Amino acid sequence: MVDISVIIPIYNTPKEYLNDSIQSLLSQNYPKLEILLIDDNSNLKETVSTCKKYAKDNKIKYIRLNKNLGVSNARNIGIKSASNNYIMFLDADDWIENNTFRILSNLVEKNPKCQIYMFNSMTVIDGVQNNNKFLPFDDGILTKSNIEELRRQIIFKRSNEYIPNFNCIGVSWAKFYSKKFLIDNHVTFDTELRRAEDHIFILSLLKYDPEIYYLNNYMYNYRRNYSSAVNKHNKNVKVDFRNTLERLEKLIDLKNNPQYTNIFYSRIAEYFILNFYSDFFHIDNKLSYKEFKKEIKILKNMYPYRLLLKYDLSKLITADETRKTIFQTKYCLYPFIYYHFKKKH
Repeated sequence: MVDISVIIPIYNTPKEYLNDSIQSLLSQNYPKLEILLIDDNSNLKETVSTCKKYAKDNKIKYIRLNKNLGVSNARNIGIKSASNNYIMFLDADDWIENNTFRILSNLVEKNPKCQIYMFNSMTVIDGVQNNNKFLPFDDGILTKSNIEELRRQIIFKRSNEYIPNFNCIGVSWAKFYSKKFLIDNHVTFDTELRRAEDHIFILSLLKYDPEIYYLNNYMYNYRRNYSSAVNKHNKNVKVDFRNTLERLEKLIDLKNNPQYTNIFYSRIAEYFILNFYSDFFHIDNKLSYKEFKKEIKILKNMYPYRLLLKYDLSKLITADETRKTIFQTKYCLYPFIYYHFKKKH
């Protein structure tokens, strides 16, 4: 039986969600378990009181941070503070299925040379569990070609023939990590990123050629929360996306790996269009045409979007509407974009 540390980053999580999350761990009665509640300086009283209540359990370690520095910092502190040999990340509003720990423990004992164990999730929407199979494989250790498909999916979700129904494999949860592998290779979450920090974390791990076991079991419940930070209006989102794309480009090293060029540009195109939904035409942003014109000019001159506007758009693996919007931006057809999105929203 392997020893397990579960890291839960927490910030103002409603107590009912936090209860579901922690109870899903404790109810398994797994003896070699450590739970780390990393409170990122929550100011919601019910979150803090719930954490303090559970901290009375000797399996649980409650760490309250002095400043709110984001989920990446909280996870990194969790990694440093973990006492056990295997690590799992659990978001504070998610939960795992019964017997997950025993299934994973048996898996490790049968396949001790692996450093990462991946399993499937269920995306929970309005209380309904929807299966999300990450990869089109059966149980087993991933081959080099399997890992290449995994890598391509993280760079751009729609790059392979198989596309998961909801989340892509690049999430940090629904995985089981050797702590030694993380520490020995100095892999941590990038605290400067506000978008797709999980993707950068997983791609960073792949640089060190881990042995990966893929278990075709649905054991993680991801609660899709439309009020989460990802869905809120963010006027700095173009900078957040740019920072992620810069890290991504550095990791995949296009100069030496030109085979990723098209899927990388497809990822740029995806982020380009997300600026319109997350900022310009978000329901909480009442942008006038004059203000929109100013913002889109800034966007089109920003790296790497200015490179996208010079790229052959016909090669992009993206929706026709995205390609059309990029084309209109390239040729300064701003009124068409503005009134199309205003009408759409």
